[in-house]
Amino acid sequence: MSEKLNTYSCSVCTYVQSIDVAKCEMCETLNPLHSKQTKSDDLTYSNGTIRCPICTFINNGNHVRVCEVCGHEFESDNNPSKKFRVDTNEDEEEEEEEEDDDDDNFYDLDDEIYESSMPQNKDKKQKVIEAVEKPMNDNELKLYYNQYISVLKEQRQQTKKLSDKQLNEIILQLFHSLQYKNEQPEGQLLFRHCQICYDKDEPVITMNACGHRMICPDDFHQYLSTRIRDGDLLPWIPCPAEICNVPCDAKNIIEDGRLTHPERLSFITTYMLKKLSRNENFITCIQCQQGGFLQIGPSKKQEVTCQICNVKQTIEKGSDGDLDIAFKQMIQSGQLRECPTCRLLTLKEKGLCNVIECAKCGIWWNWRTREQGHSGKDLKQRARMNGTLWEPGELRYQQELERNNPTEFKALLERNGVKYDPNYIRGGWNED
Repeated sequence: MSEKLNTYSCSVCTYVQSIDVAKCEMCETLNPLHSKQTKSDDLTYSNGTIRCPICTFINNGNHVRVCEVCGHEFESDNNPSKKFRVDTNEDEEEEEEEEDDDDDNFYDLDDEIYESSMPQNKDKKQKVIEAVEKPMNDNELKLYYNQYISVLKEQRQQTKKLSDKQLNEIILQLFHSLQYKNEQPEGQLLFRHCQICYDKDEPVITMNACGHRMICPDDFHQYLSTRIRDGDLLPWIPCPAEICNVPCDAKNIIEDGRLTHPERLSFITTYMLKKLSRNENFITCIQCQQGGFLQIGPSKKQEVTCQICNVKQTIEKGSDGDLDIAFKQMIQSGQLRECPTCRLLTLKEKGLCNVIECAKCGIWWNWRTREQGHSGKDLKQRARMNGTLWEPGELRYQQELERNNPTEFKALLERNGVKYDPNYIRGGWNED
């Protein structure tokens, strides 16, 4: 590591002197590089700049993470984006609290970021707010099903009998039908401008549940539209901030999301169908795959007609139907396995890990243990700890396929809805 510069030349009289003086010793012009004490070798100056300890280049804005010239990564003390978690190390708590006293109303004109103080909890580490589905009794299930069918008819027939106001009320009902762990989020992510488009003329939305401010209405609409299109909605749409898992408040979706009438319909029907598909008393229509039927009580064969596509069919709760012998043999051998929630028969290709997402109900489950979860990332982490993430030899098979036949490897991922990332290291602890 190169030596730090310890002198500077006054911009007025050109006198060379120590960089630590507050003003020029000759003409008393203020020293713009007067340094503050920092914990690291990266010098943060009072004018909002950071001098790189490697190449000595002065980087503008103390929010920068990497030197613009040599690529040196600065310490986290100079990086506001890393100030979202509370350090529970008792030796550092007192020092951090003293710093927070000075930074509660911090606002930097260079990077145009402002932060509020973070909640402190010395006893235990805080958990993020989570949404959890509540089970429905038979009467609640009937009401839920009837409401779903009415909205689905509206979507399919485009009658516009349901107004945006009525659809908004349904979204609020769905949001409030969940249970929430109401513990405080561990930090605040607040920006004056959108961190997606960086448009300074666009307002920034305040997320009601977590308080984060980092996205404009246009980009929030794009975020919601993508989630709705991909069916990535359960247990609820999270805050768009990458580090935050707190569910979006329904009022943000309704008032700030700028969803069109068809998008509201799609959000409601997709969400409700996925939730219905997890209930053992709901049977999906074999024709349209959107309509369905309730069979509450003992399983029995019934002749029914779908209210959506008008196709007659025979249903029986918990039945595999008229499967041929080959399918039954695949089930017996374990090649085909049922989703533990909706019983959809699933085939896992060789070379994929055991944590998969059900194409029907959207639940994440472990192929080997049948353990379930709402988050693939958390379920994979548990599978790693338990040694159940991969079937014997499959990780090696995937790595060799990527190295020896990248075209077939990409095809394997695409067939299973996984986007190929050339920088991704498979089998590591950071695997998502």
